[in-house]
Amino acid sequence: PLSYFDRHPRGELISRVTNDIDNLAQSLGQTLGQLLTSLLTAISVVAMMVYLSATMALVAVIAIPAGLWLTKVPSKLRRPVHLQSAHAGDDVSGHPELCRDRGDGRTARGKRSDEPGRGTSVHQLFRPIDFSAHAGGRDREPVAVGCGSAERVFELLDADEESAERIGVALPAVRHGRVAFEDVAFRYEAETPLITDLSFVADPGHTVAIVGPNGGGKTTLVNLVMRFYDLDAGRITLDGVDIAQVPRAELRGQVGMVLQDTWLFEGTIRDNIAYGRPDATEDELLEAAQATFVDRVVHSLPDGYDTVVADAGDNLSAGERQLVTSARAFLADPALLILDEATSSVDTRTEALLRHAMAELRTDRTSFVIAHRLSTIRDADAILVMEGGRIVEQGSHRTLLARDGAYAALHRTQLAARADA
Repeated sequence: PLSYFDRHPRGELISRVTNDIDNLAQSLGQTLGQLLTSLLTAISVVAMMVYLSATMALVAVIAIPAGLWLTKVPSKLRRPVHLQSAHAGDDVSGHPELCRDRGDGRTARGKRSDEPGRGTSVHQLFRPIDFSAHAGGRDREPVAVGCGSAERVFELLDADEESAERIGVALPAVRHGRVAFEDVAFRYEAETPLITDLSFVADPGHTVAIVGPNGGGKTTLVNLVMRFYDLDAGRITLDGVDIAQVPRAELRGQVGMVLQDTWLFEGTIRDNIAYGRPDATEDELLEAAQATFVDRVVHSLPDGYDTVVADAGDNLSAGERQLVTSARAFLADPALLILDEATSSVDTRTEALLRHAMAELRTDRTSFVIAHRLSTIRDADAILVMEGGRIVEQGSHRTLLARDGAYAALHRTQLAARADA
């Protein structure tokens, strides 16, 4: 479930499926052969001892459990040290800002664990016991590292899966796009309520803009519509059907999203647009491209629609990438459309094209627009102002300005910031 990725930084997940797997493989590679050799040696030695003197063999066999117990002590002490080091590596490889935030915590502990006086000294302290307990004094370091990595790998494998689907209820054949929130309550953490008793209706074909400060619940609202999270209470309906009863794939197939961060894959521009509906005809694809002004961009490229997009679309500008994702959403022809500040990172000319493209996208379908710049949502049918998971104001741009409340304060702040710039 998406909540798992909220709690675990990107670097931590990458580390578990790369570094920890490598550590585990190396540990097994280094120890399995030694283990087999030691086992055969032990059997041979015991057999020879029994042959030479059964009494002395009995004394030696009784002493073996004590020796085995002694060899476990350094491994147990080393394991948490390696885990702390791994966590420190997660922070650095994933999000440097997390490393700064945790400077007095996990990262600092991980740093201390690699100092000569910490992890190394634990190992060196028990090296004589390794030598006495194991013929030839084999090093237990790979085992300790492997065990620590194995714990982290199995923590990932044992994480809770996404909740099972209920008996599926099909959406109506004739779609309208009416979305209703009915006494919705939701929280990311059990002790921290975010959204409580939220109710509103997005009428068919209307554009609903959601504004407010960071952390106010704007993105959470659309995540709930997509069923990325389950509600704590209340329900959300689409055309009168509780979305909790609709299979996730069917529900999400009715929603188109154009986000601030674009996503293109390596392939032609035609392939990237057609991803929205692979069975679309060439005429339908061209119609989508023309409606969202991609056609203008394509004609300036040497290979037209067959131009190969580099990985992540690096050979296209930010605005061109955004237009392609808009065409993809247009071709998919969704019942609901979610726009998350899709025009914020482009130049003025491209922004004008994108605004026209978004207007085409919103025609005859219910749209949710997460907006940071209020100038982009003046023509919205309804504007929801969210603070602390609650709708503190709602109405049109003109109505909310006349009310001189939270929305008007946001508007004045942005005007002042633009004037200073």
